[in-house]
Amino acid sequence: MEKITSIKNDKIKELRKLYQKKYRKSKSQFILEGLRLIRGAYKSGANLELIFLTEEYYEKHKTESFIINNEDKFVYVSANLIEEVADTNNPQEIIAVVNEPQTSIDEVLDKEYILVIDRIQDPGNMGTIFRTAAAAGFQSILITKGSVDVFNLKVLRSSVGAIYSLPFVKDIELEELTESFKESPLSIYAADLNTDNYYNEISYQKPLALVIGNEAGGIRPEILELADHKLKIPLKSNIESLNAGVAAGVIMFKIAEN
Repeated sequence: MEKITSIKNDKIKELRKLYQKKYRKSKSQFILEGLRLIRGAYKSGANLELIFLTEEYYEKHKTESFIINNEDKFVYVSANLIEEVADTNNPQEIIAVVNEPQTSIDEVLDKEYILVIDRIQDPGNMGTIFRTAAAAGFQSILITKGSVDVFNLKVLRSSVGAIYSLPFVKDIELEELTESFKESPLSIYAADLNTDNYYNEISYQKPLALVIGNEAGGIRPEILELADHKLKIPLKSNIESLNAGVAAGVIMFKIAEN
């Protein structure tokens, strides 16, 4: 059984490159670290390309279904290499290369409950929004260009596997989004601090799209112009705004009541 021990090995070089956003995008692949994330991806139907692991890790976890069914994709490496390559401190001795899910914008728009994320920057917010959208019963997600990379490891960890639960399209250009809105039958609801309308006083009509904007700048004017309804959450104690992930969750669960 061959075991890679050198950081100069070609497969290890490729693996290390996938920690860079530009390279992930060019290869349409991303990285998962650790048992929980890889197991969750496998159970949700993710397309695993390669699994780098130590022999010791295999022996401890060889009864796991994703281990049993993917042995042809194993690349055995030393524990030292895992530590050198991995993003986390004290990493588990397993890293997977996963092929990105392929979804069209038409597939995403052909739903009754759609979430639109406009330039969300914080990985924790992005992961939380994905997780909450899945929990609230939203069916698909559109993500505009300028948002944090969905396949950033911090996003993947905070989403706790939710990115496999919903079809989504990322890096949507502003013009493509606005044109899609103009041509669709969607009722568009936009979270906007500058409106007088409260989210809990609105009647939501499906099919609908809920738009959540950038943490600092909100939703861009070109998108707001197309909104059928602008809404905000009433706040007390002189609090001016909520974390984007929290605000998205509050509104989505209200919509889920309909």
